[in-house]
Amino acid sequence: MIYYIFYHPEPKKEKTSIIPIFIPFFGCPKRCIYCAQPLQTGNNIKSLDKTLKILIETLENKRKKGQKGFELAFFGGTFTGISLEWIKKFLNIARKFKHNGVLKKIRCSTRPDFVDKEKLNFLKDLGMDIVELGIQTFDDHSLFLSKRGYTGSLAKDACYLVKEAGLELGIQLLPGLPGFSKAIWTEDIKKTIQIQPKFVRIYPCIVLKGTILEKKYLAGEYKPLELNNSVKLISRGVLKLWRHNIPVIRIGLHNEKSLRENIIAGPWDPGYGSMVRSYILSKIIYTYLIFFNGNKIKKILIPQRFSGEIWGKKGNYKKFYEKLGLKSEQIEFTKHEYFAILC
Repeated sequence: MIYYIFYHPEPKKEKTSIIPIFIPFFGCPKRCIYCAQPLQTGNNIKSLDKTLKILIETLENKRKKGQKGFELAFFGGTFTGISLEWIKKFLNIARKFKHNGVLKKIRCSTRPDFVDKEKLNFLKDLGMDIVELGIQTFDDHSLFLSKRGYTGSLAKDACYLVKEAGLELGIQLLPGLPGFSKAIWTEDIKKTIQIQPKFVRIYPCIVLKGTILEKKYLAGEYKPLELNNSVKLISRGVLKLWRHNIPVIRIGLHNEKSLRENIIAGPWDPGYGSMVRSYILSKIIYTYLIFFNGNKIKKILIPQRFSGEIWGKKGNYKKFYEKLGLKSEQIEFTKHEYFAILC
């Protein structure tokens, strides 16, 4: 009997509970062509005073309950674009709860053209641990068409500035922007791997009601990615990131009701991340099944945590596996972390 063991390429992700604080549009120099923050986050715009009050109440409530070890995340706007006075107010409160153990890390999201050495050191001194940069793409032409206001070179430099400041770097990519191509996606992944961020988020571009991109789409000036093709394309990028030990902590926008009700077009599915993961898993198993083609496979052992991904959405991979000679009764889910093929 041949018994071959292999592992899934996804790097281990640090398990953490995040407390999100949304500051939609605050600090942003302008509105990006694809942006509809309240729809994407499910949060209406509040004043910074109101947001600070919510932050204090939320953290104090965690402290009273004896809950500890959370990550606080400032999402939705350009955190480093708000005034230094407000950054201090937010981080002084956060740092207090970091000292008493309620928080273990503090993170924020911002634009690559709104960071510099001085500001990053300022954040670091006030207790910031992680900075996520909304890079979107490193391609100059796509950035220009999307009116992002910076170049790919500046975006790359900003990534290194974050790392040099001693902060953990997160990169957000947005495939499917105007001017997008497979070649651009390949290059974006290549440059991301070269930079070696702590993690990556991937949000395929969708057209939302009330955005500039909606006007371009309705005028025939923009064509979004098709769902199934985008899954295949994004999967290739995710797999490359995994194989270079870079976790992808989010694939696709959160399934908010406000988002679903305002989607005009684009590669949207509430289970988009699962679709990508299922496609990758099918390709991994396919590779090993082909490798053992000369031997009759008796059974394949799969870690239990992949039981929800193996068959794909609505079981659409069952026929794929059957064509390869693998039937459902030959698959056994186990508590182990490794895959095994028995011939």
